[in-house]
Amino acid sequence: MVNDEKSKSLVSTINGLTDMLERDTLGTAESAKLSEMKLELMEKAVMRKHHRALFEMGGKQKLWKTHDPDMTSKTRIGLIKKLYSHYFGDENASITDLFPLWLKEKENGIGQVRISSLTADRTRNEWKQLIEGNPVVLKPIAKVTAQELYQYFLDTVGDGLITHHRLDDIKSILNGVYDYAVRNGIVPHNVSRELRVGRLPTKIEYTGNQSYTDEERLLILNELKDSEDMYDLSIEASFCLCCRVSEVRALGWDKVDFDNMKISISSQIVTRRINGKNTEIMVPYTKSRKQQGIRDLPISPRLQQILKKAWQLNPHGEYIFMSNGSFLHTNTVNRHLKYVTRRLKIKYMSSHKIRFWCVTSQFAHGADILTIQANAGHADKDTTLHYGTHAAVATVNDKTWNEVCN
Repeated sequence: MVNDEKSKSLVSTINGLTDMLERDTLGTAESAKLSEMKLELMEKAVMRKHHRALFEMGGKQKLWKTHDPDMTSKTRIGLIKKLYSHYFGDENASITDLFPLWLKEKENGIGQVRISSLTADRTRNEWKQLIEGNPVVLKPIAKVTAQELYQYFLDTVGDGLITHHRLDDIKSILNGVYDYAVRNGIVPHNVSRELRVGRLPTKIEYTGNQSYTDEERLLILNELKDSEDMYDLSIEASFCLCCRVSEVRALGWDKVDFDNMKISISSQIVTRRINGKNTEIMVPYTKSRKQQGIRDLPISPRLQQILKKAWQLNPHGEYIFMSNGSFLHTNTVNRHLKYVTRRLKIKYMSSHKIRFWCVTSQFAHGADILTIQANAGHADKDTTLHYGTHAAVATVNDKTWNEVCN
C-alpha cells in the first residue's frame, strides 16, 4: 500500500515506464535503457519500505534472501521484483490506491462510457469530502471484509449525519472502485454492491419548491417575449421543450422539421479535458447515452414563434442559439434566468428546474409514464418516476403537449 508522497511518485513513474515498455514502438537500445531505469526506481521504492538486508546465501544454489517478509530469489534483481510486488503490487492495493486508477479509466472511456472532466472533478471532490482518510479505504482492498465496509457505512451515516443523496455518492464511488478491482483480478467479487444501505437513517433533505410553477413560467415567457437576445430565446425555448440545457445548447437547424412540426433531440454540449484544459464540445448523444435519449418532440405554436425569431437573427448558424459566433454557455443561461426572475421578484431556480417543470407538468396533466419517459429522454423509468413524486397531480384531462408547452 502506497501511503507516502515520495513512494507514490516513484510508483507513478514506474507505472509510466511500464506503459512505455509495453508499446511496440521502442527500439532495442531505448527499451534496454528504460528497463534499467525502471529497475533502479523499483529498488529505490523497495528500500523506502524494506529495512532488512538483501544478501546472497552460500551453497550451490547461491540464492538471494531477505527477512520480514522471508523471500528468496535466484538473482538480486528477482528479489527486488518480488519485494516490489509485495509492497506495491495489486494484492496490497487499497481503495485509496485504486480510486485514481478507476477514475482515470472513466475519464478516458476505457471499457465504459467516458465521463466529462467536470464530472471527474466533482467525483474527486466527493472523494475528498466523504471518503478520503477513513481507515477502511487505507487497508488493502482484498482484506476489507463485508462487515468492515458495512460498519463504515453505518459510522458515516450515523443517526442522520448525511443526506441520502450523499450516501448515494459514496456508494457509487465505492461500487466503481470495486468494479475496477474485480476487472483487474484484485478481488473476486464486488463486496460494495452486495451491501444494501438504502434504508440507513439518512438526514432529511428539504428541497422546497422543485420547479417553477405554471404561473411563474408564464410570467417569465411574457417578460422575455420581445427580447432578441439569444440567451433569453434559449430560456423561452427550454420552457417549450422537455430538454436538458446541454441539449438546447446543441440544437442545430438541421434538427428542425417545420413541415411536420417536430424537433429532433440527439446531441448535447459537454465539457472535456483536452490538453490539460476544460473545453466544451458537441457530442452526438444525449446524457443517457442510449437510444432512449434520442427523440423527436412536437413544436408547439409558441416554440414555432421562438424558432422563427431565432432564424431571423441567426439563419446560417451552426447552432440555433449562438452568441459571439459560438454556442451558449450554461452559466450565462442561468445568469440571464436570474436577471429575469429578479425583475419579476420570483424565486430563482437554475435552468435545470425548467426541465423539471416540463416533466412534472406532464404528470400533472395526466400523461402516462412511458410517454413522459420518452419525451424526457430518460433511459430508466425510475428516473422519470422520481420526477413524478414531486408532481402535483391534477385531474386527468385531454390536454395535449401543445397546451402544456405552449
